[in-house]
Amino acid sequence: MPMSSSRRMRVTPEGWLYLFLPAFVLAGGIYNNINLLIILGGMLLAPFLLSWRWVGGALKSLHIDRRGPDYVAAGETLAVDVFAENRHPRGGVSWAVEVQDEIHSLVPQVSRPVARPRALFTQVPVGQSVSTTYRGVLERRGRYQLGPLQVTTSYPLGFVKGTMTVPHTEELVVYPPLGELNRQWSELQREAVMGGRQTRRRPGTFEGDFYGMRDWRAGDSRRWIHWRTTARKGTLTVRQFEQPRNEDLAVVLDLFQPGDAERDLSALTELAISFAATVFSDLCRRGGGHVILAIAGSELSVTRGFAAPVTLRDGMERLAVAQPGTEDHLAEALRYVWTHAESNMRTVLISRGPVNLSDGSRIPSDAWDSRLSAALLRTTVFDCGGAHLRGVFTPPAILADSASESLPSNAASSAPRSPTISTPVG
Repeated sequence: MPMSSSRRMRVTPEGWLYLFLPAFVLAGGIYNNINLLIILGGMLLAPFLLSWRWVGGALKSLHIDRRGPDYVAAGETLAVDVFAENRHPRGGVSWAVEVQDEIHSLVPQVSRPVARPRALFTQVPVGQSVSTTYRGVLERRGRYQLGPLQVTTSYPLGFVKGTMTVPHTEELVVYPPLGELNRQWSELQREAVMGGRQTRRRPGTFEGDFYGMRDWRAGDSRRWIHWRTTARKGTLTVRQFEQPRNEDLAVVLDLFQPGDAERDLSALTELAISFAATVFSDLCRRGGGHVILAIAGSELSVTRGFAAPVTLRDGMERLAVAQPGTEDHLAEALRYVWTHAESNMRTVLISRGPVNLSDGSRIPSDAWDSRLSAALLRTTVFDCGGAHLRGVFTPPAILADSASESLPSNAASSAPRSPTISTPVG
Protein backbone atom coordinates (compact mmCIF):
# COMPACT_ATOMS: atom_id res chain seq x y z
CA MET A 1 0.00 0.00 0.00
CA PRO A 2 1.98 3.00 -1.25
CA MET A 3 0.13 5.75 0.62
CA SER A 4 -1.56 6.13 4.01
CA SER A 5 -5.25 5.37 4.24
CA SER A 6 -8.02 7.48 5.73
CA ARG A 7 -10.74 5.92 7.88
CA ARG A 8 -14.15 7.14 8.99
CA MET A 9 -17.00 5.62 10.97
CA ARG A 10 -20.73 6.20 10.74
CA VAL A 11 -23.82 4.78 12.39
CA THR A 12 -26.04 2.74 10.07
CA PRO A 13 -29.86 3.14 10.00
CA GLU A 14 -30.10 -0.12 11.94
CA GLY A 15 -27.69 1.30 14.49
CA TRP A 16 -29.84 4.41 15.01
CA LEU A 17 -32.90 2.25 15.53
CA TYR A 18 -31.04 0.14 18.05
CA LEU A 19 -29.70 3.21 19.91
CA PHE A 20 -33.26 4.32 20.52
CA LEU A 21 -33.77 1.40 22.92
CA PRO A 22 -30.88 2.04 25.37
CA ALA A 23 -31.51 5.79 25.12
CA PHE A 24 -35.18 5.26 26.10
CA VAL A 25 -34.24 2.95 28.98
CA LEU A 26 -31.51 5.27 30.28
CA ALA A 27 -33.80 8.30 30.05
CA GLY A 28 -36.49 6.46 31.99
CA GLY A 29 -34.04 5.26 34.65
CA ILE A 30 -32.52 8.73 35.12
CA TYR A 31 -35.90 10.48 35.18
CA ASN A 32 -37.39 8.06 37.71
CA ASN A 33 -34.10 7.56 39.57
CA ILE A 34 -34.23 3.77 39.03
CA ASN A 35 -30.73 2.32 39.15
CA LEU A 36 -31.72 -1.00 37.63
CA LEU A 37 -32.98 0.75 34.49
CA ILE A 38 -29.75 2.75 34.29
CA ILE A 39 -27.73 -0.47 34.54
CA LEU A 40 -29.94 -2.14 31.93
CA GLY A 41 -29.51 0.82 29.59
CA GLY A 42 -25.76 0.58 29.97
CA MET A 43 -25.87 -3.13 29.20
CA LEU A 44 -27.94 -2.45 26.08
CA LEU A 45 -25.43 0.18 24.98
CA ALA A 46 -22.48 -2.20 25.32
CA PRO A 47 -23.11 -4.14 22.03
CA PHE A 48 -23.13 -0.86 20.11
CA LEU A 49 -19.83 0.25 21.64
CA LEU A 50 -18.34 -3.21 21.02
CA SER A 51 -19.39 -3.03 17.37
CA TRP A 52 -17.80 0.42 17.01
CA ARG A 53 -14.50 -0.76 18.49
CA TRP A 54 -14.49 -4.00 16.48
CA VAL A 55 -15.09 -2.27 13.16
CA GLY A 56 -12.43 0.35 13.85
CA GLY A 57 -9.88 -2.28 14.84
CA ALA A 58 -10.65 -4.43 11.82
CA LEU A 59 -10.06 -1.56 9.39
CA LYS A 60 -6.89 -0.48 11.16
CA SER A 61 -5.33 -3.92 10.80
CA LEU A 62 -6.22 -4.38 7.10
CA HIS A 63 -3.80 -3.65 4.27
CA ILE A 64 -5.45 -3.66 0.83
CA ASP A 65 -3.71 -3.83 -2.53
CA ARG A 66 -4.70 -4.25 -6.16
CA ARG A 67 -2.92 -5.68 -9.17
CA GLY A 68 -4.36 -5.15 -12.62
CA PRO A 69 -3.02 -5.58 -16.16
CA ASP A 70 -1.22 -2.78 -17.97
CA TYR A 71 -3.49 -3.13 -20.98
CA VAL A 72 -6.51 -4.99 -22.29
CA ALA A 73 -8.41 -4.87 -25.59
CA ALA A 74 -11.87 -3.33 -25.72
CA GLY A 75 -14.49 -6.05 -25.45
CA GLU A 76 -12.11 -8.52 -23.78
CA THR A 77 -12.43 -9.64 -20.18
CA LEU A 78 -10.62 -7.44 -17.69
CA ALA A 79 -9.45 -9.35 -14.60
CA VAL A 80 -8.13 -7.41 -11.60
CA ASP A 81 -6.74 -9.12 -8.50
CA VAL A 82 -7.48 -7.60 -5.09
CA PHE A 83 -5.42 -8.58 -2.03
CA ALA A 84 -6.24 -8.19 1.66
CA GLU A 85 -3.77 -8.81 4.48
CA ASN A 86 -4.68 -8.88 8.17
CA ARG A 87 -1.82 -7.43 10.25
CA HIS A 88 -3.58 -7.40 13.60
CA PRO A 89 -0.86 -7.78 16.29
CA ARG A 90 -2.98 -9.64 18.87
CA GLY A 91 -5.28 -11.74 16.74
CA GLY A 92 -8.78 -11.27 15.43
CA VAL A 93 -10.24 -12.38 12.11
CA SER A 94 -11.67 -9.68 9.86
CA TRP A 95 -15.05 -10.74 8.53
CA ALA A 96 -17.28 -9.56 5.67
CA VAL A 97 -14.87 -7.03 4.15
CA GLU A 98 -16.06 -5.37 0.94
CA VAL A 99 -13.63 -3.62 -1.41
CA GLN A 100 -14.98 -1.21 -4.00
CA ASP A 101 -12.76 -0.03 -6.83
CA GLU A 102 -13.36 2.89 -9.19
CA ILE A 103 -12.56 3.02 -12.90
CA HIS A 104 -12.18 6.52 -14.28
CA SER A 105 -11.76 7.46 -17.91
CA LEU A 106 -8.84 9.84 -18.37
CA VAL A 107 -10.65 11.59 -21.20
CA PRO A 108 -11.17 15.17 -19.94
CA GLN A 109 -14.84 15.21 -20.98
CA VAL A 110 -15.67 12.29 -18.66
CA SER A 111 -15.69 13.49 -15.04
CA ARG A 112 -17.37 10.64 -13.21
CA PRO A 113 -16.28 7.00 -12.81
CA VAL A 114 -17.42 4.70 -15.60
CA ALA A 115 -17.71 1.73 -13.22
CA ARG A 116 -17.48 0.81 -9.54
CA PRO A 117 -16.68 -2.91 -9.36
CA ARG A 118 -16.77 -4.65 -5.98
CA ALA A 119 -15.09 -7.65 -4.40
CA LEU A 120 -16.04 -9.39 -1.13
CA PHE A 121 -13.77 -11.13 1.38
CA THR A 122 -15.80 -13.36 3.67
CA GLN A 123 -12.89 -13.55 6.12
CA VAL A 124 -9.27 -12.43 6.38
CA PRO A 125 -7.37 -14.57 8.95
CA VAL A 126 -4.74 -12.97 11.16
CA GLY A 127 -1.27 -12.88 9.65
CA GLN A 128 -2.48 -14.07 6.25
CA SER A 129 -3.08 -12.52 2.87
CA VAL A 130 -6.06 -13.57 0.78
CA SER A 131 -7.05 -12.54 -2.72
CA THR A 132 -10.06 -12.41 -4.96
CA THR A 133 -10.69 -11.21 -8.52
CA TYR A 134 -13.30 -9.04 -10.11
CA ARG A 135 -13.90 -9.30 -13.84
CA GLY A 136 -15.67 -7.18 -16.38
CA VAL A 137 -15.57 -5.69 -19.85
CA LEU A 138 -14.64 -2.17 -20.94
CA GLU A 139 -16.20 -1.49 -24.30
CA ARG A 140 -14.39 1.72 -25.25
CA ARG A 141 -10.71 2.17 -25.98
CA GLY A 142 -8.66 4.81 -24.17
CA ARG A 143 -6.75 5.40 -20.96
CA TYR A 144 -8.35 4.61 -17.63
CA GLN A 145 -7.38 4.98 -14.00
CA LEU A 146 -8.10 2.30 -11.41
CA GLY A 147 -8.66 3.62 -7.92
CA PRO A 148 -8.86 4.78 -5.27
CA LEU A 149 -10.07 1.75 -3.31
CA GLN A 150 -12.79 1.95 -0.67
CA VAL A 151 -12.86 -0.74 2.03
CA THR A 152 -16.02 -1.14 4.12
CA THR A 153 -17.20 -3.49 6.84
CA SER A 154 -20.04 -3.44 9.36
CA TYR A 155 -19.29 -6.77 11.04
CA PRO A 156 -20.34 -8.07 13.56
CA LEU A 157 -23.72 -6.43 14.32
CA GLY A 158 -24.22 -3.98 11.49
CA PHE A 159 -24.77 -1.03 13.85
CA VAL A 160 -21.63 0.78 12.68
CA LYS A 161 -20.15 0.95 9.20
CA GLY A 162 -16.47 1.69 8.80
CA THR A 163 -15.01 2.98 5.55
CA MET A 164 -11.33 3.19 4.66
CA THR A 165 -10.07 4.93 1.52
CA VAL A 166 -6.86 3.53 0.04
CA PRO A 167 -5.36 6.07 -2.42
CA HIS A 168 -3.76 3.40 -4.60
CA THR A 169 -4.22 4.14 -8.30
CA GLU A 170 -3.03 2.40 -11.46
CA GLU A 171 -3.30 3.29 -15.12
CA LEU A 172 -4.91 0.95 -17.62
CA VAL A 173 -4.77 1.26 -21.41
CA VAL A 174 -7.69 -0.22 -23.33
CA TYR A 175 -6.56 -1.10 -26.84
CA PRO A 176 -8.86 -0.90 -29.86
CA PRO A 177 -10.75 -4.14 -30.52
CA LEU A 178 -9.23 -6.37 -33.18
CA GLY A 179 -11.18 -7.80 -36.09
CA GLU A 180 -10.24 -10.39 -38.69
CA LEU A 181 -8.38 -9.90 -41.97
CA ASN A 182 -10.11 -11.83 -44.73
CA ARG A 183 -8.83 -13.79 -47.71
CA GLN A 184 -8.73 -10.75 -49.97
CA TRP A 185 -6.23 -9.08 -47.64
CA SER A 186 -4.06 -12.22 -47.66
CA GLU A 187 -4.12 -12.25 -51.45
CA LEU A 188 -3.07 -8.59 -51.59
CA GLN A 189 -0.22 -9.32 -49.19
CA ARG A 190 0.90 -12.35 -51.18
CA GLU A 191 0.94 -10.42 -54.45
CA ALA A 192 2.94 -7.60 -52.87
CA VAL A 193 5.50 -9.94 -51.32
CA MET A 194 5.96 -11.89 -54.55
CA GLY A 195 6.41 -8.64 -56.45
CA GLY A 196 9.04 -7.44 -53.98
CA ARG A 197 10.98 -10.69 -54.28
CA GLN A 198 11.09 -10.37 -58.05
CA THR A 199 12.49 -6.85 -57.92
CA ARG A 200 15.35 -7.31 -55.48
CA ARG A 201 16.84 -9.38 -52.72
CA ARG A 202 15.62 -8.42 -49.28
CA PRO A 203 18.14 -7.70 -46.52
CA GLY A 204 17.11 -9.33 -43.26
CA THR A 205 17.46 -8.42 -39.60
CA PHE A 206 18.60 -11.80 -38.31
CA GLU A 207 22.03 -13.33 -38.67
CA GLY A 208 22.58 -15.44 -41.77
CA ASP A 209 24.45 -14.92 -45.05
CA PHE A 210 26.22 -11.56 -45.15
CA TYR A 211 24.38 -9.03 -47.31
CA GLY A 212 25.97 -5.62 -46.81
CA MET A 213 26.37 -2.62 -44.53
CA ARG A 214 23.87 -0.09 -43.30
CA ASP A 215 23.54 2.58 -40.62
CA TRP A 216 22.64 1.50 -37.10
CA ARG A 217 18.95 1.68 -36.12
CA ALA A 218 17.27 1.41 -32.73
CA GLY A 219 16.78 -2.26 -31.89
CA ASP A 220 19.90 -3.52 -33.71
CA SER A 221 22.13 -5.93 -31.82
CA ARG A 222 25.54 -4.65 -30.77
CA ARG A 223 27.05 -7.82 -32.18
CA TRP A 224 26.19 -6.59 -35.69
CA ILE A 225 28.32 -3.42 -35.38
CA HIS A 226 31.22 -3.37 -37.87
CA TRP A 227 33.78 -1.38 -35.92
CA ARG A 228 36.22 -0.72 -38.77
CA THR A 229 33.54 0.83 -40.94
CA THR A 230 32.18 2.70 -37.94
CA ALA A 231 35.59 4.20 -37.22
CA ARG A 232 36.08 5.17 -40.86
CA LYS A 233 32.65 6.78 -41.30
CA GLY A 234 32.33 8.21 -37.83
CA THR A 235 28.79 6.78 -37.43
CA LEU A 236 27.63 3.42 -36.16
CA THR A 237 27.43 0.91 -39.02
CA VAL A 238 26.07 -2.62 -38.74
CA ARG A 239 26.30 -5.75 -40.89
CA GLN A 240 23.13 -6.74 -42.71
CA PHE A 241 22.18 -10.30 -43.52
CA GLU A 242 20.12 -12.02 -46.17
CA GLN A 243 17.03 -13.41 -44.49
CA PRO A 244 13.55 -14.23 -45.87
CA ARG A 245 10.99 -11.98 -44.23
CA ASN A 246 7.65 -10.31 -44.64
CA GLU A 247 7.14 -7.23 -46.75
CA ASP A 248 7.76 -3.88 -45.05
CA LEU A 249 4.54 -1.94 -44.62
CA ALA A 250 3.49 1.53 -43.51
CA VAL A 251 -0.02 2.11 -42.13
CA VAL A 252 -1.42 5.64 -42.32
CA LEU A 253 -4.66 6.33 -40.45
CA ASP A 254 -6.58 9.41 -41.60
CA LEU A 255 -8.95 10.78 -38.92
CA PHE A 256 -9.46 14.25 -40.36
CA GLN A 257 -12.94 15.54 -39.53
CA PRO A 258 -14.02 18.79 -41.21
CA GLY A 259 -15.73 21.24 -38.92
CA ASP A 260 -18.79 21.29 -41.20
CA ALA A 261 -19.31 17.51 -41.19
CA GLU A 262 -23.01 16.78 -41.70
CA ARG A 263 -23.18 13.44 -39.84
CA ASP A 264 -21.71 11.72 -36.86
CA LEU A 265 -18.57 9.87 -37.89
CA SER A 266 -17.83 8.23 -34.54
CA ALA A 267 -18.79 4.74 -35.76
CA LEU A 268 -16.55 5.09 -38.83
CA THR A 269 -13.77 6.40 -36.59
CA GLU A 270 -13.86 3.31 -34.39
CA LEU A 271 -14.07 1.05 -37.46
CA ALA A 272 -11.04 2.71 -39.07
CA ILE A 273 -9.02 2.52 -35.84
CA SER A 274 -9.95 -1.14 -35.38
CA PHE A 275 -8.91 -1.93 -38.97
CA ALA A 276 -5.59 -0.11 -38.54
CA ALA A 277 -4.97 -1.88 -35.23
CA THR A 278 -5.73 -5.27 -36.78
CA VAL A 279 -3.35 -4.69 -39.70
CA PHE A 280 -0.60 -3.33 -37.46
CA SER A 281 -1.02 -6.17 -34.96
CA ASP A 282 -0.89 -8.78 -37.71
CA LEU A 283 2.36 -7.30 -39.08
CA CYS A 284 4.08 -7.11 -35.69
CA ARG A 285 3.03 -10.61 -34.63
CA ARG A 286 4.36 -12.17 -37.83
CA GLY A 287 7.60 -10.17 -37.53
CA GLY A 288 10.49 -10.09 -39.94
CA GLY A 289 10.02 -6.61 -41.38
CA HIS A 290 9.91 -2.88 -40.72
CA VAL A 291 6.63 -1.15 -39.93
CA ILE A 292 5.48 2.43 -39.62
CA LEU A 293 2.20 3.57 -38.08
CA ALA A 294 1.25 7.21 -38.70
CA ILE A 295 -1.97 8.54 -37.15
CA ALA A 296 -3.25 11.79 -38.64
CA GLY A 297 -5.85 12.78 -36.06
CA SER A 298 -6.00 15.68 -33.64
CA GLU A 299 -2.21 15.58 -33.94
CA LEU A 300 0.35 13.59 -35.88
CA SER A 301 1.50 10.49 -33.98
CA VAL A 302 4.09 8.08 -35.41
CA THR A 303 5.45 4.67 -34.41
CA ARG A 304 8.36 3.27 -36.37
CA GLY A 305 10.58 0.21 -35.92
CA PHE A 306 10.95 -3.51 -36.38
CA ALA A 307 7.84 -5.69 -36.43
CA ALA A 308 8.22 -6.76 -32.79
CA PRO A 309 6.17 -6.80 -29.55
CA VAL A 310 7.68 -3.54 -28.27
CA THR A 311 6.69 -1.76 -31.48
CA LEU A 312 3.24 -3.32 -31.34
CA ARG A 313 2.65 -2.07 -27.81
CA ASP A 314 3.71 1.48 -28.64
CA GLY A 315 1.48 1.57 -31.70
CA MET A 316 -1.53 0.12 -29.88
CA GLU A 317 -1.17 2.69 -27.09
CA ARG A 318 -1.21 5.46 -29.67
CA LEU A 319 -4.27 3.98 -31.36
CA ALA A 320 -6.02 3.66 -27.98
CA VAL A 321 -5.97 7.43 -27.47
CA ALA A 322 -6.27 8.56 -31.10
CA GLN A 323 -8.95 11.19 -31.66
CA PRO A 324 -10.28 12.90 -34.82
CA GLY A 325 -9.14 16.43 -35.47
CA THR A 326 -10.36 19.40 -37.45
CA GLU A 327 -6.81 20.13 -38.64
CA ASP A 328 -5.73 18.01 -41.60
CA HIS A 329 -2.42 16.21 -40.90
CA LEU A 330 -2.66 13.70 -43.76
CA ALA A 331 -0.10 15.41 -46.02
CA GLU A 332 2.34 15.66 -43.11
CA ALA A 333 1.84 11.98 -42.26
CA LEU A 334 2.34 10.84 -45.86
CA ARG A 335 5.46 12.96 -46.26
CA TYR A 336 6.96 11.46 -43.11
CA VAL A 337 6.14 7.90 -44.16
CA TRP A 338 7.35 8.27 -47.72
CA THR A 339 10.54 10.02 -46.58
CA HIS A 340 11.47 7.52 -43.87
CA ALA A 341 10.15 4.37 -45.52
CA GLU A 342 12.43 1.53 -46.48
CA SER A 343 13.01 0.99 -50.19
CA ASN A 344 9.95 -0.61 -51.81
CA MET A 345 7.93 -0.27 -48.59
CA ARG A 346 4.22 -0.32 -49.35
CA THR A 347 1.78 2.12 -47.75
CA VAL A 348 -1.77 1.35 -46.64
CA LEU A 349 -3.91 4.45 -46.17
CA ILE A 350 -7.00 3.84 -44.01
CA SER A 351 -9.60 6.58 -44.02
CA ARG A 352 -13.19 7.11 -42.93
CA GLY A 353 -14.10 8.28 -46.40
CA PRO A 354 -12.80 8.43 -49.99
CA VAL A 355 -9.30 9.88 -50.42
CA ASN A 356 -8.13 11.00 -53.84
CA LEU A 357 -4.36 10.61 -54.08
CA SER A 358 -4.31 13.09 -56.96
CA ASP A 359 -5.84 15.78 -54.73
CA GLY A 360 -3.08 18.34 -54.23
CA SER A 361 -4.74 19.70 -51.08
CA ARG A 362 -4.43 16.43 -49.14
CA ILE A 363 -1.14 14.92 -50.32
CA PRO A 364 2.36 16.40 -50.06
CA SER A 365 2.89 19.22 -52.53
CA ASP A 366 6.20 17.65 -53.57
CA ALA A 367 4.65 14.20 -54.09
CA TRP A 368 5.89 14.15 -57.65
CA ASP A 369 9.47 14.14 -56.48
CA SER A 370 11.17 10.99 -57.78
CA ARG A 371 11.20 9.17 -54.42
CA LEU A 372 7.82 10.36 -53.20
CA SER A 373 6.14 9.66 -56.53
CA ALA A 374 7.40 6.07 -56.39
CA ALA A 375 5.97 5.72 -52.89
CA LEU A 376 2.69 7.19 -54.10
CA LEU A 377 2.38 4.38 -56.64
CA ARG A 378 2.84 1.82 -53.84
CA THR A 379 0.02 3.32 -51.76
CA THR A 380 -3.33 1.55 -51.38
CA VAL A 381 -6.36 3.39 -50.01
CA PHE A 382 -9.05 1.66 -47.93
CA ASP A 383 -12.29 3.59 -47.43
CA CYS A 384 -13.97 2.33 -44.25
CA GLY A 385 -17.24 3.80 -45.42
CA GLY A 386 -17.23 1.70 -48.59
CA ALA A 387 -18.79 -1.70 -49.07
CA HIS A 388 -15.55 -3.16 -50.50
CA LEU A 389 -14.08 -3.21 -46.99
CA ARG A 390 -16.20 -6.27 -46.20
CA GLY A 391 -14.03 -8.43 -48.45
CA VAL A 392 -10.86 -7.33 -46.65
CA PHE A 393 -11.82 -6.88 -43.00
CA THR A 394 -14.42 -8.36 -40.65
CA PRO A 395 -15.05 -5.96 -37.73
CA PRO A 396 -15.00 -7.31 -34.17
CA ALA A 397 -18.32 -8.22 -32.62
CA ILE A 398 -18.27 -5.16 -30.37
CA LEU A 399 -18.28 -2.92 -33.47
CA ALA A 400 -20.29 -5.13 -35.82
CA ASP A 401 -23.61 -3.32 -35.42
CA SER A 402 -22.23 0.19 -35.73
CA ALA A 403 -19.99 -0.89 -38.61
CA SER A 404 -22.93 -2.22 -40.61
CA GLU A 405 -24.87 0.98 -40.00
CA SER A 406 -21.96 3.14 -41.10
CA LEU A 407 -21.92 1.77 -44.63
CA PRO A 408 -23.57 3.85 -47.36
CA SER A 409 -26.67 1.63 -47.46
CA ASN A 410 -27.92 3.35 -44.31
CA ALA A 411 -28.22 7.07 -43.82
CA ALA A 412 -27.31 7.15 -40.15
CA SER A 413 -24.46 5.77 -38.11
CA SER A 414 -24.40 4.83 -34.45
CA ALA A 415 -21.68 5.52 -31.92
CA PRO A 416 -20.01 2.75 -29.95
CA ARG A 417 -21.71 1.60 -26.81
CA SER A 418 -20.97 3.30 -23.50
CA PRO A 419 -18.23 1.80 -21.34
CA THR A 420 -19.59 -0.80 -18.96
CA ILE A 421 -18.09 -3.38 -16.63
CA SER A 422 -19.63 -6.35 -14.91
CA THR A 423 -18.27 -7.27 -11.51
CA PRO A 424 -18.83 -10.87 -10.46
CA VAL A 425 -16.75 -11.71 -7.42
CA GLY A 426 -14.04 -14.29 -8.03
